[in-house]
Amino acid sequence: MMSAILTEEDVRKGLPSASGLERLVLCPGSWLAEAAVPKGEVSEAAAMGTRLHADMEHGTVPADAEEAEAVAWCREMEAELVAELWADVCVPTAVREVRLWDGAQRFSGQGDVVYRGADGRALVLDYKFGRGEVARAESNCQLYGLALLLFDNDGSLEEVYAGILQPFVCRERPRLVRFGRE
Repeated sequence: MMSAILTEEDVRKGLPSASGLERLVLCPGSWLAEAAVPKGEVSEAAAMGTRLHADMEHGTVPADAEEAEAVAWCREMEAELVAELWADVCVPTAVREVRLWDGAQRFSGQGDVVYRGADGRALVLDYKFGRGEVARAESNCQLYGLALLLFDNDGSLEEVYAGILQPFVCRERPRLVRFGRE
């Protein structure tokens, strides 16, 4: 089993998580090396991402106009995707920033928002507030990991849809990838 140095605030318990899955898959040694390096100062870009994630979680509006516009776009896209997926079939419940663990407690992931409907479907969205592109939904290891965790945690799910919202990179409607149990 791979493990990393455990810090006091390490909610991942030093274990792999969905957000680091791509690095772990591509180069396990790199993942282990990064985990062993003490955390340095937080960059302004990382601090902004943390602030905007908190705004999305708590329904607040950033003071900065550009950041407020990015949050508003994410909320609008999120609402459109939910309306499209459930269109009067049922009203899904939403949970934000909840860490899920696999049954063995060896892997975790935290969806920025997860909607679950009574119809056996879920939607997980990941907000990326950086200015660099990330892997598209179809090839995004983090989304694969989150979908697996959702299936593992909820035996009633038959389908999980997943997407990435990147307001500073692309304001096009996000593409969703569908994961099924079959």
